[in-house]
Amino acid sequence: MNLSEIARLLNGEIISGNDVEIERVAKIEDAGEGEITFYANPKYARYLSKT
Repeated sequence: MNLSEIARLLNGEIISGNDVEIERVAKIEDAGEGEITFYANPKYARYLSKT
């Protein structure tokens, strides 16, 4: 599934402009290209620039 499809289903928008193929869900500590994660706890903020 493409990131644009997920954004459309959630009535969201892609800020970065990159429409990548999402292949799997991953933990925020491990997520990379083709993976999707979520951020809900400030203690994980240090991972945002790496995921």
